[in-house]
Amino acid sequence: MLACCLIVLAACSNDDTPIKQEQERQHTEAVSELIRLMDGNPGVKALLEKSIAKAAEVNPDRRYNPAQTLTEFYDFVDWNVRQLPWDVMIHQAPSEYGQSLYGRTD
Repeated sequence: MLACCLIVLAACSNDDTPIKQEQERQHTEAVSELIRLMDGNPGVKALLEKSIAKAAEVNPDRRYNPAQTLTEFYDFVDWNVRQLPWDVMIHQAPSEYGQSLYGRTD
């Protein structure tokens, strides 16, 4: 019985190790270059931020405008660089779409 209590107490010990912060996100080469260009051209960066803010004001719906800050814009570009065209189609393609090119009917 004593052994069981010791095991339970050991399992419930308080670990005061601080939680590690999430590592900085790895960007694609395209976004890394975009960030470098923006950091080197503060005027262009300010225009991009202004454009993103205006777009968020005009269309706040995140389904159709997911990038409403500069960081979200970088993430959005990263996501798009990694996607294949058929993974991001907004509308259902006709059943014969791609059949002549790929022999597929989906």
